[in-house]
Amino acid sequence: MVTARIPKKQETLHHVHYARKYITSRNEEGNILIIPQPERSDVYLVENWGKMETFDDFLEKALARILEDKKESDTGNEEGCGKGCS
Repeated sequence: MVTARIPKKQETLHHVHYARKYITSRNEEGNILIIPQPERSDVYLVENWGKMETFDDFLEKALARILEDKKESDTGNEEGCGKGCS
């Protein structure tokens, strides 16, 4: 499991970051459980990241995904509380 706390580009009164959890296990054949807002919601996504033979493979792919999520957040495409909390 990898938990990322990704800072938002603009600070708000309530949230200066958002969290994501990426979960897998040895026998999942590349399937990843992604929990976009673990503190606020039970919503999750399942993705397949392809073959991963070591924990380092998972970490490398998770880091790449975290950086993609941060870039998405910086451009304003990340779902904010205005959409997700209504």
